[in-house]
Order: sequence, then C-alpha cells, then structure tokens
Amino acid sequence: MADGTDEVRPGPVSNRLETASSELDLVDDGEVNPPRARAITELAVRVGELALSSGSSAARTESLVRRVASSFSLPVHLDVTYSRILLSYEPAALTTPITIIRSVAPDQTDYDRLARVEGLVREVQGGSLDLETATARLNHIAAAPFEHPRWFRLLAAGVLGAAIGLLLGGSPMDLLVSAGSTILVDVARRRLEQWTLGVFFTTAVCAAIPTTLALVVLALPHWAPWNLPPMDPSLVIAAGMVSLLAGMGTVAAAGDAIDGSFLGAGARSVEVLVTTGGIVLGLVTTLWLGRSLGVTAQLEPSASQNPNVWAQLVCSGLVALAFGVRFMMRARALATTTALGVLLWVTYLAAGWITPSHPARVGIAALVVGFTARILVHWLHLPLLALTTTAVAPLMPGMMLYRGVFAITEEDPTSATWLLLGSAYVAVGLAAGTSFGAMLAALALYRRRAGDSSQRFALVEQAHG
Repeated sequence: MADGTDEVRPGPVSNRLETASSELDLVDDGEVNPPRARAITELAVRVGELALSSGSSAARTESLVRRVASSFSLPVHLDVTYSRILLSYEPAALTTPITIIRSVAPDQTDYDRLARVEGLVREVQGGSLDLETATARLNHIAAAPFEHPRWFRLLAAGVLGAAIGLLLGGSPMDLLVSAGSTILVDVARRRLEQWTLGVFFTTAVCAAIPTTLALVVLALPHWAPWNLPPMDPSLVIAAGMVSLLAGMGTVAAAGDAIDGSFLGAGARSVEVLVTTGGIVLGLVTTLWLGRSLGVTAQLEPSASQNPNVWAQLVCSGLVALAFGVRFMMRARALATTTALGVLLWVTYLAAGWITPSHPARVGIAALVVGFTARILVHWLHLPLLALTTTAVAPLMPGMMLYRGVFAITEEDPTSATWLLLGSAYVAVGLAAGTSFGAMLAALALYRRRAGDSSQRFALVEQAHG
C-alpha cells in the first residue's frame, strides 16, 4: 500500500485460511536475540522439511512453517516448493539476516509422521511448548518413525489385490493370484527404492510384474499335471495397476494448484506424468512379449464390476484400508479412511441417478469425500491429504488404463486415445473433486457473515487450533 504497510488480502480457503491470521499476528521482533532467532528458524525449517518429505503439499507445508515462526513472534520471508524450503529472517536492526535454504529429498510417504508434525505445530501455536521442548519433540519424531510390521504390510498388500479382484467380479482363484501380484509389486517397489533406481524405471519394472504374472497364469495349464480352475489374467493386471496408480500425487497437485502454489503443483504434475509413463512402458513391453508368444488375445481386458453392491462397499473400504497401511497410518486414521472409502462408493453409486458419465460420477464421489474428510479433520486432527489420497484409491482407473495400453499394442489408436484420455479425466476428477470438496467444507466451517477479513482470519485460527 502507499503508506508502506502490507495489505492483507483473502486467498484460497483451504490451507491459506489457517495461516492468514499468523501473518497478521506478527509482532515487533526487536526482543528476539540472534541465537534464539537462529533456533526458531531452524525449528521452523525442520518442521517444513519433515512435513514435505512425509507427503504434505507445498501449500500445507508453508502453512505449518509460518505458524511455527509466528508462534515465537518471528516474522519471516518464506518460499516452499515441491523439493525446497527457503526461509529468511531480517532483524529490525542493521545486522546480518538469517537465511536457510533446505533441499528436501523425496522420501517414503508417511502420514503418521505428518500427523505428529501437525500435532506438534498445534501445541506450539497453543503456547503449551517452549522452544527447547518443541525442538526435542521434533528430534524424537524424526528419529523414531512409526512403522507397521513387515508381515502386516504384506498382508495389507495381499488384501488390496484380493479386494480389487473381488470388486471386478473375479473368481476365488483370481483373488488369490491378484493378491500375489500386489504383494510382489509391493516387495519389488520397496527393494528398487532402496537401490535408488529412479521413479520412472522403478514404476516400469513394477508395472511389468503383474503382466508377467498373467503370462505365467496363461502358461500354467500347459505345465501343471492337474486341471486348474479358470482365471482371468486381465484382472491380475488391473489389480497391479491400481496399486501403482493410487497415491501418485494427483490429489496433492490439485491442492497446491487451488492454494496458488503453482510451482509445486507443476512439479507434482510432472511427477505424475513420469510415473504414468513408467506404468505404460512396463505394460507395453510385457504385452508385446505376450503378443510375440501368441497369447495377446487371451490378455484382452474382460473383467467387469461385481454385481453385488454389498461386496462393492466392502471392497472399497478394504482398498482404502490397505493404502492406509502402506502410508503408515495408525488405527484411528485407518478406521476413518476405511469409512471414507465406503462413503466414496456409496456416493459413486448414488451419482448414477444423476448422470451416467463415469468421470462425472467419480468427481461427485470425490467431492463428497473431500467435504467429509475436511469436516473430520477439524475434529480428529488428522492430515487432510492422508484421508483424501487413501479414500479415493478404489476409483483409480487401473482397468481403464490397462484397456488403453492394450489398444496401443493392438494398433487401435482411436480406442487407445479415448481410453487413455478417459483415465486422465478420472484422475483429474478425483483430484479436483477432493480439493473442491475440502474447500467447500472450509467455507462451511469458517465463513462468517460479519466482520472484516482480519477478524474472520482470527476466527479461523482459533477454530483450527
């Protein structure tokens, strides 16, 4: 403004609402001595580093960092992107500013660690933790991450494959093979990540595993000395595709875009494209191998949705639960995301009365889940991204993507184009629906009819804290 003061303008209402009052509450920093200022900036940056590496969006991470700094009355300049945090504190006196630039390497998604970091920030903002205690607590969160036992993770991976198989109307043998497929994919993904092979090639190798297993399934009747029950190889492949597609970052990318963090949204979108490219490469390579062996026709997608509505609901909840286990969520969060997974499918079925369009029904279901998840976050203090990412997994377009790639190998470019575009529409519908639903819930929770913008933002901060 002309008088030199900063103008406060309302922004998007998801994460920005929670930080606006923090920016308004900044006080004069003349009493902050340099050693304390350094400790505060280091704590704030480490909070952002842990949150970002645990799977938080850039906009949400910026919210957490600002709230820590403002809780200790330290005004900072901050820039958070997909893989970097830049924080600078400029003292009022003519002394050297403190600037920290931290590169954040991608790590395994850990929503329990993210929930603990957010809980720490709430306590700091509430005034129940001093600087030294908060730093010690953060050190403990970083040094002692929660992790499910290995057998439990493998069991969840198997349940994921079996649930997708049942959702697509598979036989008991299909469910068994699908469970084995997703377990192999999970084991291979973890091992390849340890070898730092890279996202693209890791995904390509993992995408080739279900198709290779499907080829083995086709060859088994010729090798086995006994008669095996009939199996659907395409269902095995679809189960593997869903396990790779879910959690790719589309929901976080949409959240960053809505919150105005376009650089973070662009980076996540590129990551999604690279991961999808790896899936397509792995699928195409193994399908061409099947074509050279003369079994491509037997790999043609033929699975359809299970006609039993109750089975669909159970499977949807189990898929969300399995992804919650993969992303290190604890019991309360697992129960919440399972319920949201069931709600997702109920809404998807109910939307069929409104429109026959599959992408539109997916978007409506995602909107309802995003709205409900944001309401639950207000009461349960769980990370919003954790609930929305895992809850929408049952509607990930695994079978549609497989059909599109299969059409490529069959040299049917028209069908391939429409199917791949349809997969993209579904993914965008899931991401945009959850983000828009969460924004509507934030408006429902925090909108006030009277008062200026600063008063409304103060009410927002009190309600969140």
